[in-house]
Amino acid sequence: TEIPVSLVYHRDVLQERSNGPIPTHLFGYGSYGASIEASFRSTRLPLLKRKVVYALAHVRGGGEMGRPWYDEAKYLTKKNTFNDFV
Repeated sequence: TEIPVSLVYHRDVLQERSNGPIPTHLFGYGSYGASIEASFRSTRLPLLKRKVVYALAHVRGGGEMGRPWYDEAKYLTKKNTFNDFV
């Protein structure tokens, strides 16, 4: 299953680190149908100034992709939430 991921990064990060690893902070939550929409948060600015990529994984169990997306991570299929994140 393909998992949608929203990315935000400093505009120079890809050029400056094109030949090495890029530090990335991955965040995700998928439970109870809660949606975590990609939006501006000033708390992310210190990471972005340090050229860290911020990734928001929209894992199954959340409500971003509708009821079927949520249902695919309930009860006996809850492990899908964790597998999606990894």
